[in-house]
Amino acid sequence: MMLSCWNQDPLKRPSFRKLVERTELMLSENTRNVYLTLSNAPGHPEQQRTPSRRLSSDCSTTAPTQPLLQSTADVFLDYV
Repeated sequence: MMLSCWNQDPLKRPSFRKLVERTELMLSENTRNVYLTLSNAPGHPEQQRTPSRRLSSDCSTTAPTQPLLQSTADVFLDYV
């Protein structure tokens, strides 16, 4: 395909539409049987996961919650 795009005679070069068609054809041929249902495959991480311990909600090491942003309601008052 690349060689045909660089043909010395510009009239023999493929159109963009033809390049798209060829690319789609190549991709469909190469990926036809590639897709698998990985969630059912042996050795899938979901099946290998061991139960994890959860931290209790009353854990004393947690930091107090804070808002992600400070209140910005008065920021724009300077521009009014």
